[in-house]
Amino acid sequence: RNLVRAPASRLESSGGILNSVEFAGNPSAENTLVVAHGYGSGLGFFFRNIDALVSSNQYRRIVLFDWLGMGGSHRPGCHASPIRGWSEFTTSFCNSRFAPSEAVGFFIDPLHTFLNEHNIQNMTLVGHSLGGYLSAKYALQYPERIKKLVLASPVGFPDKPYDALPPSQLPTGLRVVDALWSSNVTPQQLVRMMGSTL
Repeated sequence: RNLVRAPASRLESSGGILNSVEFAGNPSAENTLVVAHGYGSGLGFFFRNIDALVSSNQYRRIVLFDWLGMGGSHRPGCHASPIRGWSEFTTSFCNSRFAPSEAVGFFIDPLHTFLNEHNIQNMTLVGHSLGGYLSAKYALQYPERIKKLVLASPVGFPDKPYDALPPSQLPTGLRVVDALWSSNVTPQQLVRMMGSTL
C-alpha cells in the first residue's frame, strides 16, 4: 500500500548523486515547491504532507530530495564527508576536517547542480532543521532562484564549547553512538534498508 495517493516520479541527478521524487501539481500554477529534510533524515519524513500540498493547487511541481550522504542519496566515504570527530585529536573516529564553508558547499553544490538539471527556478524552498540552515545558505548564495524561503525549525552548528569532554571521558554509550553515526548508521538507515515503492 502506498502511503501517498499522489503519483510520484523519480528525478535523476547527474551520476545518481541525489535521491529525489517529484509530484505533479496544478499545471497552471507557476511556482515549484522544493522540500529539504533535516539531519539524518530523508524525503520520506514529509510523506504525510504530500497529498495536501498536491491538492492545494498552489504548485506546478513538488520536489523532495535527500541531501548528499543522507536518505537514499549517495554516501561519500568517511573522509570525503563533513563529519566532525569528538576532538581535533580524534583518530579512532572519522573526522574529515572540512572547514565550515567546505561543509556547506558539500551539501548545496550538488543541490544547485540538481536544480539546474531540472530547470527548477523561482521556487519556494522549504527547509526543516539542518535542511533549514542549508536552505538559508543556498538562498544567500543564489537569491535569484528563490521566490519564497520557509524555514521550519532551522538549526545551525555552533563552535565546539571550550569545555567539551575529551572522548575518553564520554560514557561508553555515547562513544558507540558517535562511532555508528560516523559510519553512516542512523535511524534513517532502517528506512533505507526497507527500499522504495516507486
